[in-house]
Amino acid sequence: MSLLYRALLIATLVFSSAVVQAAPGDATRLEYVRSKQAASCPDQSALRSAVLKHLGYDPFFPVARQTVVVQITSVADGLQAEMQLVDDQGMIVGSRELRERPEHCDELIASLALAISIALDPSAAPDSNENPPAAPPKATEPAEPANTAPKQAARPPVADTPAETSVAQSKRKTVPARPRLAAPSDHENPIALRAAGFGSIGAAPAPALGFRFGASVSSEWARLLVEFADQLPASKTVEHVGGARTSQLSATVAPCVTHRALAACALLNIGSLKVQGTQILDADSEHFLNLTMGVRFEYTPTLLGRLRLLTSVEVDKSLTPITLRVHGQQVWETPIAWPVLGLGLSWQFQ
Repeated sequence: MSLLYRALLIATLVFSSAVVQAAPGDATRLEYVRSKQAASCPDQSALRSAVLKHLGYDPFFPVARQTVVVQITSVADGLQAEMQLVDDQGMIVGSRELRERPEHCDELIASLALAISIALDPSAAPDSNENPPAAPPKATEPAEPANTAPKQAARPPVADTPAETSVAQSKRKTVPARPRLAAPSDHENPIALRAAGFGSIGAAPAPALGFRFGASVSSEWARLLVEFADQLPASKTVEHVGGARTSQLSATVAPCVTHRALAACALLNIGSLKVQGTQILDADSEHFLNLTMGVRFEYTPTLLGRLRLLTSVEVDKSLTPITLRVHGQQVWETPIAWPVLGLGLSWQFQ
């Protein structure tokens, strides 16, 4: 029996007995890491192609509810490959370790591909009766003497006994697939903390940057979001007149409708807008109440475990328009509406 066949057989027997398996056809993200000593091993595309060959389809997507993590590192007697199947909660639901000599890294990748295929779709396990050995030819019975007693009637062929039939069927039986899990949603981890930076054009006399942090509580289809934001100072100057600088502290409440990683939110923002004159003698500062409303669309794909990427685009409108003038010359006026782009991280609690 070849070394590759033994490795494949071991991977099949061990991993197919895991307590939890992935449902066939589930979208899966692949993470593949090699140490410097394993740099000569086939790359991620080769591993992905090998899995595709076993399954007949490509199960890997950039964003998915579960992740297959593969790490190949060097150990004292060669290379060690560790594979883990991680669900959307960040829990390891299946794992497998393989070892091989460095010169046999191709065989190590082949074993990994088979183990991953069985984890994602148990029907990919090789059939042990695929090529059954040929039955040995029956010995020819010697001719009976002429003066022997009359032959008894030939017995009809006996069918396989129930025990033999049961054994044959058990060999052909594949591991039943686990029922497909429902699509991941935030109601399984209802509380999340978030932090993000943002940029806007129109919320201040010049393009402005800022940061915000907050928390959210989610159900299956809804989310309530509370945020606090600090818009950093932005200024505009009019030649021979002077200029103005604004900054703002604000709080936002946003009810949202969600579906998987997407959300649409209605925003209500209460802010304190600080205005200060620039390049003006004895310039002072004032604070104005600034109320805005808007809509925001968020996309929060899973990065790793409970950590999510937070991306957003929104459009805001002021309910308390403001016009800034210096010596009668208009420096800035609140526009009808303005865009805001955000990028950050969100952490779902267990």
